[in-house]
Amino acid sequence: MKNLEMEELEVEGDGACGVIDAITGLEKLFTFDFSNNIVPKKLAQSIVAMVDKYTMMEILCLDHCDMSDQIFRFIFQNINNRELIFLNISWNQLSGDTIDEVVRVLDNNPNL
Repeated sequence: MKNLEMEELEVEGDGACGVIDAITGLEKLFTFDFSNNIVPKKLAQSIVAMVDKYTMMEILCLDHCDMSDQIFRFIFQNINNRELIFLNISWNQLSGDTIDEVVRVLDNNPNL
């Protein structure tokens, strides 16, 4: 499997982490769409691990995930993927304080 769309799963807590952890068993993953899901800190840790494992991931969609500035900062301060060409973080609860993390991701991914 190379592309995975998991919009509106309505899974929370350990169940959501289990889904993300199961994904890391895939051989390849280029696209991950987790839009319209709630992303608490524990799930954010699983997402970071998954994105960093798939170093060739090109598309990451985390729009409409009800992310706070704290969760957003955690994810984007820890992601080291350099191949992203599409990133969707729209419709989250972010303030201007997260602009430094957005800039870091843009700097690390020249194809965005």
